[in-house]
Amino acid sequence: MKSLVNKTYKIYIITFIGSLLLAFLLVNMYKFLQASYSIEQMLVLIHSFPRAYLINTVTLTALIYFICTTIIMLIQVRRTTKDWTVSLSVYMLLILVSLTVSILFFMVQNTMDAHKALLWMKQYPNHVMMTAILITSIMLFIFALFGSYYLGAIVAMAGLCLLALINYLKLKILGQPLYPTDFGQLKQVRDLIPMIIQKVSILSLVALVLGLVTLVILKTKLPKYKPHWLHRILVAGTSGFIIWSYANYESSIMSAIFKVTKVELIKWDPVLNYDLNGAVLGFVLSINQDVFEKPKDYSKENVLQVAQAVAHDLQEQTVLTETAAAVKPNIIYLMNEAFWDPTRLPNVQFEKDPIPYIREVMQQNPSGYTLSPMFGGGTANVEFEALTGFSLSFLEQGSVPYMQVFDKKKSVPNIASILRQRGYDAVAFHSFEKYFFKRDVVYPKLGFQSFTSMKEMKHKEMAAEHVSNMSVSKELIDMLKSHTNPVFIHTVTMQNHFPYLPGRFKTTEINVEGLDEKSNQVLETYTEGVRQSNEAFQYLMEQLDTLDEPTIVVFWGDHLPTFGENNNAIYNSGFIKTGGTSEESRRMHETPFFITANFPIPPVNLRTTSPIYFGPILFQILQEPLPPYYQFLMSLYERYHGIIRELKVNPENGIITTLTKDDQKLLDEYRLLQYDLLIGEQYSRPVLFPGENSNS
Repeated sequence: MKSLVNKTYKIYIITFIGSLLLAFLLVNMYKFLQASYSIEQMLVLIHSFPRAYLINTVTLTALIYFICTTIIMLIQVRRTTKDWTVSLSVYMLLILVSLTVSILFFMVQNTMDAHKALLWMKQYPNHVMMTAILITSIMLFIFALFGSYYLGAIVAMAGLCLLALINYLKLKILGQPLYPTDFGQLKQVRDLIPMIIQKVSILSLVALVLGLVTLVILKTKLPKYKPHWLHRILVAGTSGFIIWSYANYESSIMSAIFKVTKVELIKWDPVLNYDLNGAVLGFVLSINQDVFEKPKDYSKENVLQVAQAVAHDLQEQTVLTETAAAVKPNIIYLMNEAFWDPTRLPNVQFEKDPIPYIREVMQQNPSGYTLSPMFGGGTANVEFEALTGFSLSFLEQGSVPYMQVFDKKKSVPNIASILRQRGYDAVAFHSFEKYFFKRDVVYPKLGFQSFTSMKEMKHKEMAAEHVSNMSVSKELIDMLKSHTNPVFIHTVTMQNHFPYLPGRFKTTEINVEGLDEKSNQVLETYTEGVRQSNEAFQYLMEQLDTLDEPTIVVFWGDHLPTFGENNNAIYNSGFIKTGGTSEESRRMHETPFFITANFPIPPVNLRTTSPIYFGPILFQILQEPLPPYYQFLMSLYERYHGIIRELKVNPENGIITTLTKDDQKLLDEYRLLQYDLLIGEQYSRPVLFPGENSNS
């Protein structure tokens, strides 16, 4: 007996030492990656934050040790004939793995810092408990589903760790957590793969291989446990009910439990929602979140009262120019993916101007900046504003109307449906797959008669991994020639989509200096894409000049590019320091915007303008009668040139800090009308869009 105790004692001592060494290796591997594979820089990081380094090592040692000792215990009970002993040990292992995954999530949301994670856990113990219960329930449900604790634990842990990794990368790259709506675009994850590969080191691959080998060995050593089918049904039913209660917390018993434990959805700030509730609960609380909170005063009577007042009061139309085409011109909306002027970055030197032609066009035509509602991604939300005149600022953070609203609507009024009522053909064109953001479902409901995607394009020359903007320009010319009626072509490009990894293009023509080598290389890649976009647009305008038909082009960049993890190029240049001020937020949302044509239009300083105004501004330039809704938008434009969630910009291009009662009243009316037209019963549609065919 004494020898057995001594043997067990030695096993646990050796296990502890092994756990400590493995934790030490993993922590130093992570620091080595943080230091960009520099041992000297790694030592500086450790010396700068010794307390965090120690806590990370101790925490990881404890996790590894407890998992290993539980596995040892399972191996020891393998020889027992008592099912309850094996069963108890299995559930202890599953619960321990669940707690480990929970702590992993807490570390991810705290930038992989165990010290910060422990402080968060100390501050929010109820949130820790509720997170652990959910993850344990998921683990048990998968276990019951497969009937194997080994396979169930592997599948659950792999899936949950993958979600933690995606959440971590999205926070690092886009500054936004993982939303439930992101699962509607799982195929976009492939755009993150090059960034992930770039971060993988030889040590990481070795650790992965060792981990897989360890799992295979454990499978032969751990006891075989096959629960009775009644047992599986009981576990699946109980854990499934708990998971359902979390996912439908507003209508389940979980609502009362959340109130007691002080778990609360923070609607106005999703990042804060995830920070305070944790990544897991933050995600769960967002599952059934409404896209657009119903205004308290929403009713048919109130909506019609506002709509009829708009139609009655806004009769006078102002025009920006007295020059208009003799016939209805073709109209091209050209939303250029991630198009931005990189020379706005201070302390960065470019060998030459990447957009000389576009810069000249902007000086000679109506131009300014788009105040994009998005940063680094979310293209569909930008075109949503430009087409509909509806502001994303009224919708819940993380909402994607294309994904969440249009399935429930027969049609939504927008510039395409207005122009079709006035004799135009309306076609959509995107140089990528039709499924992206469910455009194949959305565009018909917006009134577009056809949708040309990458698959149907005749010109498919590639620029790196995407169809080039030059191909888009050539395709546009062919599309114009194929229509006898005046045509509205809504165009979405793809060439400049991230990532901007060095070597993406065979050559880059513009050298960039001023930042670290890696940032310079990323900027050179992005700048080459912008330079090619400038050439493609020049080609388009030169070809338009050869056509007999008048054509006007509305051009804008959908959002700023994201320059990889932490956006070092933006922050290190000094363009943005913290991102916390209104002025910095504005700079992070401004992209080039201009309107030009193959017939004369005078230059107008459009300053900083939201996409919601593109339609009415275009109509004024063309001297097209404005429907009442566009007249309402122009009355809004007189007070707010730019509207996004973070800030509002006045006609003098200043940031609005306070709202008058009249200003707030106007915004409330805008919210009410938008809710009615987008989510509600569209009571105001016949009044605000007279003559427009809702079935078009």
